[in-house]
Amino acid sequence: MKEILFLKKAKKEKEKGNYEEAIRLLKKAVKEDPSYIEAHLELGRTYTITRALNKAELQFKQVLLMDRKNVPAKHNLGLVYYLQGKVNEAIKEWLEVLHENPNYIPTLLTLADYNLEKNDLQQAKHYYETTLKTDPLNWEAKINLAKILYAEGKENEALKLWKEVEEENPDNIEAIYRLAEIYINIFKPKEAITLLLRLIEEEKTDERKNEIKQLLLNLLEYISDEPLVVTTLKELHSIFPEDKEILINTAKHMINKGNFEEASLMIKELLKEDSNNPKLQYLVGLLYFKKGQVSEAIELWEKLLKEFGESPKLLEKLGKAYIEEGNYEKALLYFQKLKEHQPTNKEVISMLASLYQQIGDLDEAIELWEKTLELNPSDTYAYANLAICHIYQGDIETAFDIVQYALLTSREDAFLYFVAGLVALLQGNISKSLAYWKKCWIKHPLLLGAYWNIAAHIVPKIFFEELLRTLQKSRHKKDFKNLLTKYINFTLSQSLNDDKNTQ
Repeated sequence: MKEILFLKKAKKEKEKGNYEEAIRLLKKAVKEDPSYIEAHLELGRTYTITRALNKAELQFKQVLLMDRKNVPAKHNLGLVYYLQGKVNEAIKEWLEVLHENPNYIPTLLTLADYNLEKNDLQQAKHYYETTLKTDPLNWEAKINLAKILYAEGKENEALKLWKEVEEENPDNIEAIYRLAEIYINIFKPKEAITLLLRLIEEEKTDERKNEIKQLLLNLLEYISDEPLVVTTLKELHSIFPEDKEILINTAKHMINKGNFEEASLMIKELLKEDSNNPKLQYLVGLLYFKKGQVSEAIELWEKLLKEFGESPKLLEKLGKAYIEEGNYEKALLYFQKLKEHQPTNKEVISMLASLYQQIGDLDEAIELWEKTLELNPSDTYAYANLAICHIYQGDIETAFDIVQYALLTSREDAFLYFVAGLVALLQGNISKSLAYWKKCWIKHPLLLGAYWNIAAHIVPKIFFEELLRTLQKSRHKKDFKNLLTKYINFTLSQSLNDDKNTQ
């Protein structure tokens, strides 16, 4: 009977996270009765949690020596193999489990999760559906099956399943948290906020409450529904009435929405209590920046950087502030530092590429645009800029290849059509150039004018003259013809003035 008592005590210690004590008690249970399978299994599971994988493997194999068809032992041995990197051996064990017991839920879920991770959605779907035939209320299977349905474009079916999980598991904190994460990822902010506020109320530890609060505050930064943001901040303030973090986020929201006067008053009140708070000082800088007082914002943020060290948010803001001032070299310096903190952040790499392109370092810009495309192969903006860099270098053939590849593999994009038209014009294919620019105009009527300056600086005068003649004879829509004629005539007049000035 001692072994049973040791096992019970060990399970309690394990629940508290006291794994060393749990292992000590489980060893006693096994020593008391070497044939006690449940103690061996629990010891193996605890070793697995602590990543003592070789010891875990020995425990599960010992169980299988006593009972070669023991399903939990085979399942857990598969988990150990998987964690050791022996994927084929793990799958072999799991398939043997299902041969013995086709409805063993832990293995069905494990194989489903494995296939979902591999992006084999159909196989994952099969295992989740099999799980739900055995256990129709299994929330893990429902949540992940819904993720697959959502990926297949069956949004209503997915949302129905997630709603079922919410209704069937009102007190299951883990299930509700997982649902909230999903709603965040598919950007259903209202649903996510409702669940997270509920979790804050239900969580027992302050640490978890604060963790969820921070998740909520981060989420609010990406929400454009102002009434929802305001309501959520009020809810948080009622739960955490003394929390300055919530007041700071409220002030930040006001700044971003243009309520400068109200935000300024709130920040002043907060500064009276805590004048050296770096988050408040940052907001003062943000207020300057949003009001167009860029120099003041830079001065304050530079001071914060010296006093409190580099933070990605501050580096990014300083970089953008220097861009606003037209100081691209200084902006480049801050985005280079930011890249050291976030080496695979595609937005940072894209910004660096743009800055190198702006200052004329085309080789560096090309390398970074290519890196951007490695991280996001469907980034049409990167393809368009990569082509422009090659055009500036006089390599029209490579620019053509880039644009054609992007048009075949990426979604339609006005800027990409503009660059395609530019390449076609430089190749002397006037009608193709007009066709691309018409597509650009249809997709985004103002973009043709916004980027026309690029064409004006790159394309020789003779091409514009030919373009104008072809345009006047064409049957394109009047609005498009008039707009493009205006741009071409302006460029030709500028070219004429330049010729006079050089005589």
